[in-house]
Amino acid sequence: MLVFAASSQAQEAYELKSLGHGIFTHCIQEVLSRHGAEISDGGRISAGRLMTAVEAMTQSVAADLLHAEQHPVKYNFGQDFALGLISGHLP
Repeated sequence: MLVFAASSQAQEAYELKSLGHGIFTHCIQEVLSRHGAEISDGGRISAGRLMTAVEAMTQSVAADLLHAEQHPVKYNFGQDFALGLISGHLP
């Protein structure tokens, strides 16, 4: 089981008009589209690697654009698993 949220109940999950949505969503899109090698294992998108990369990018973007903190929350019970395939790695 995997739960991944933009922030905890006690924090803000920032939305930026310039991004067209929230920082967390922006970072998920960026990681999936530009960091395939970082989050994949044999072309399969690793849930654990995706969460780690999105968490770091969300914190960085919030600090850079808003001088604020945003810490995504993740709960992962069990082993890592594949969420999908990186484009170009179809079986």
